[in-house]
Amino acid sequence: MAPDRKAQFLEFVTACPRLPHGGLAAAEIAVVAAQPKGSLPRAHTCTNELQLPSYNSLEELSAKLLEAIENARGMYE
Repeated sequence: MAPDRKAQFLEFVTACPRLPHGGLAAAEIAVVAAQPKGSLPRAHTCTNELQLPSYNSLEELSAKLLEAIENARGMYE
């Protein structure tokens, strides 16, 4: 993943585009299963939770995650 995409992913999940001191482990991102299968991923930034449905392929996961990240809007936007 390119650095700008990593920043977008982090902002999508944590509301901050940078990792905290201590790296990814310190971000404490929880990934939980979501329904329905094939839907867009969702995130809860207050708890650093990524709700990730199951997908048929890595390509589908990548496409859905990218779509969710690119179309996410913050509370104040």
